[in-house]
Amino acid sequence: MRTLFAANTGGRVTLWGLNGAGQAICTSAPQAFVADPAAWSAPEVVLSNVAAIAPCPDRGTADMAFYARMPGGLVRAARPADSRLWRCDDVVLPTQDD
Repeated sequence: MRTLFAANTGGRVTLWGLNGAGQAICTSAPQAFVADPAAWSAPEVVLSNVAAIAPCPDRGTADMAFYARMPGGLVRAARPADSRLWRCDDVVLPTQDD
């Protein structure tokens, strides 16, 4: 892993990583069982061709989310705590007027 982040939200510990192949990877486990290897979800590749990531979990809803810098721009990837499906949306930043 080139970069590794962790967060504790909604009673779950989530790890996000960016590996040398440019893949953003995520895994999680219940906080009470983090010492048990069997409690961790299988690591999954969420996005590929990623230059950098910045996690931003939503503590209110326990959603897992992160921002990724990709060749086409900035992307927000999010997965609700009660789902196995990731949603990826392009982030459009406002331009500054001169």
